[in-house]
Amino acid sequence: MTPTVLDAITGAIIISPPRHSGNPASGDLGDNFCHSPLLKQGNIRLLRLLPHKDTKAPIQCQLFEYPLQEPNRGAHLYDALSYVWGSEEDKQPIFIQSHDKGDGSSTAPSTGNNRRLLVTANLHAVLSHIRDRLLERVMWIDAVCINQEDDDEKGLQVQSMAKVYAYANRVIVWLGEAASDSGEAFKALRKAAREQHARHSIERPTQQAILSLLKRPWFQRIWVVQEVAAARHILIKCGPLEIDGFIFCLGLGALKLSYDTCPDLQDLIPPITYLIRDAIFRPRYEASQPETSQPATFSLNIHPLGELVDMYHTRKATNRLDKAYALLGMSSDDPRTAGLLADYKQPWGEVFRKLIQFSLSDQVFIDTWDDCSVAVIQGKGHIVGRVSSVQSDDDPQGDMQSIRIAWKNVLGDFHTEGEENSRFDIPASAKLIHKGDIIYLLHGTLKPTIVRLCNSYLRVIMITAPLSETESRWSEHLRSITTTSPTDFMMIWDWDT
Repeated sequence: MTPTVLDAITGAIIISPPRHSGNPASGDLGDNFCHSPLLKQGNIRLLRLLPHKDTKAPIQCQLFEYPLQEPNRGAHLYDALSYVWGSEEDKQPIFIQSHDKGDGSSTAPSTGNNRRLLVTANLHAVLSHIRDRLLERVMWIDAVCINQEDDDEKGLQVQSMAKVYAYANRVIVWLGEAASDSGEAFKALRKAAREQHARHSIERPTQQAILSLLKRPWFQRIWVVQEVAAARHILIKCGPLEIDGFIFCLGLGALKLSYDTCPDLQDLIPPITYLIRDAIFRPRYEASQPETSQPATFSLNIHPLGELVDMYHTRKATNRLDKAYALLGMSSDDPRTAGLLADYKQPWGEVFRKLIQFSLSDQVFIDTWDDCSVAVIQGKGHIVGRVSSVQSDDDPQGDMQSIRIAWKNVLGDFHTEGEENSRFDIPASAKLIHKGDIIYLLHGTLKPTIVRLCNSYLRVIMITAPLSETESRWSEHLRSITTTSPTDFMMIWDWDT
């Protein structure tokens, strides 16, 4: 299928020119820092943030190699940073020292092996806020600890990121600099968490302050899902303000905020806050694999990859590849069998096609393009039912939804009431399921796809709906469809709309 056919279905594709991330700061850069290759596969770099009594002093730090693969009887005493890179404009320098730590008393970088590394203003701000006056801090920060200029290293390190956050002593979530009402929001959340059983009435300015906090870019990014899903202790910072992640979520749950003025937050915030809330209940991960194990063998085993894609694919990423790679470390199946490993040399269209094929079956035909997140899926299948009702989960964690399905009978009609309707509790999807959506079973798959009729094609809403095979009506349909002839179909899966 050519882009011309896709244009006729979804409208013209606008091809934007490549976005170049390079943005040299003005002035002479002096000696720039260059990463040395890691000595051993499975190792990572950690950043030692050096102390300084002057809050405005240049940021000085050191990088050292750390054997994350080795079993550790105690905790790994480093913090991992979860943040948004932010604008590439107005980058700020930090200084990497090879040997000389400095005494923390000078306002200029200490003499010796200093090399300058430009980082985004948002990262520079968080380093300034978390730097201690007297003590060193050991951190893992992707922009510094991974050689971003080396696609091979970046791919290998990304495969270990779930492990990096899982082994960290603490994950620090950086929301950005504080606004004028951020302190009010943190105060209200603490009070609500402390008085769990009290009846809370929240004034409009306070509610707006909290909603403003939740609108920050951090909550929209796809990488943060894995980062907080792996964490065992989370600290949330906003400028100089900070709050424990568990307290943050308790406060949100107790206040029962209305998202009427910000409907997009209704589906964006609960799936993240329930992951933050559950961090303190996660056991310490053990490095039980031998040193020769591949980094990609580690996973948080949360959901099959297809279900994770359904839940999170509308979240944002600067690089389209990260919309797939950010989910691999949470997958309970093994995407390596389909060649899905973080590789930043692969074109997006190929990765997108592999991901869909892995989620469905090898009996469907898939067309993808490198410059858009749209796929055309063709094959054969059966309409087995339609959604008769949808109900969101009332639980504050908001990660589930209930749907009722009216099954198609032997005459081709849909049952509308009584015992012929089945209820399923399934994970909340990034795209909202509506009453009337169609349950479609593609040839070669065991999990149905939920689609919506749009003109002459079917729009994918949920690529692999996890209906339980033990439910009697669904089991009957799985057995009976082999007796009827499948029909041809064409589906469009658009991740951006």
